[in-house]
Amino acid sequence: MSAVLELQRSAGNQAFGRALSRKLIVTPVDYNPLSEKLTKSEVDANALKAQIGRAKPFWDALLGPERQRLDQLGRQDITGVDVPDLAAKIIRFLADAKNPRIALLSEHRSHLEEAIGMVAETHANTSEQKKFRQVQGMATTMSRAKGTPNTVQWNNVAGELVAAITALTAKLLQRNQYLAGVNYAVNDPRTTCTDRATFNWQQVRSPHENRAGWIQDHRVASIEPALDLAARAWLTHKAANGTAAEQGEINANFPNINAATSQAVENSPMTAPLRQDYLTNNFAQAVPNPAARINLGWARYAERFTPGCPFIEFTAENAGGISRFIYDYVNDRLYANTHYNWVDGFNPFFLITGGPAMR
Repeated sequence: MSAVLELQRSAGNQAFGRALSRKLIVTPVDYNPLSEKLTKSEVDANALKAQIGRAKPFWDALLGPERQRLDQLGRQDITGVDVPDLAAKIIRFLADAKNPRIALLSEHRSHLEEAIGMVAETHANTSEQKKFRQVQGMATTMSRAKGTPNTVQWNNVAGELVAAITALTAKLLQRNQYLAGVNYAVNDPRTTCTDRATFNWQQVRSPHENRAGWIQDHRVASIEPALDLAARAWLTHKAANGTAAEQGEINANFPNINAATSQAVENSPMTAPLRQDYLTNNFAQAVPNPAARINLGWARYAERFTPGCPFIEFTAENAGGISRFIYDYVNDRLYANTHYNWVDGFNPFFLITGGPAMR
């Protein structure tokens, strides 16, 4: 008879089955684009119990009945969105939902969070864990909460990561300065408006959808409706007051002006000087400041995949183990990570603060 069957007989088949089904879970911790599924991290209750026993401040705060409830932890279904959330729910269970005890145990929650992080399942391999901890060594603050990434002050960045960030931010600065203007048709007559932010830039991967929620999420409101009105006003004016050549181009490309969009005007086969006339005289007034034009350039790239997405993902090249950079173009922030795998229950993202200018 197998060891499992012996356990089932001694504990009772039904009870043992229920015990096996109970899990402490943090979810989601990542998104797998191949399976198109969010992934989770399971926390082994027995391993956590042993780790709590080593977390002396938290263990010493537990009363006798609460230590008995700790023995029941493996028979509970408790799910948290991150380690702090899971820790808060475990404390509530141990305290039997008694508010005074919840408050007292919560004073030592950081020790419970560390215990959870020590035993939480990770999909990071040994090399990725080592690289994560190398960057952790540069960090100013570490966080296990969603929406609150770890931070690394630029002056503390070391090794190959310095050159990688310097190179990427220099490219971002150059591209953002281009997007901040309006001379797109003159400078790059063949580049479409959705490609202005990323043309000839292989390091750009895709918008980052933040499905697991580790970065503080926000959305980008579309200004395309206002631009479409500006485009139609310009087309109407040119169709009535332009030169014969301009009127010919307008009539040929936009027989129904009321259905025209700004993107259609910008991408049209009309001559570059005529398209530039729209950009200079109408587009520039509809998007009057450089920051808004930069945001528009990146938002138009993102809208093909994830409308309203404010995060752009880049391959990290020769970055000392960091595999991805994420650019928040609205807040002008740069994040680094080791391919999203969380380690020790920490937020997988490092926000680089005080770094080189990007716009």
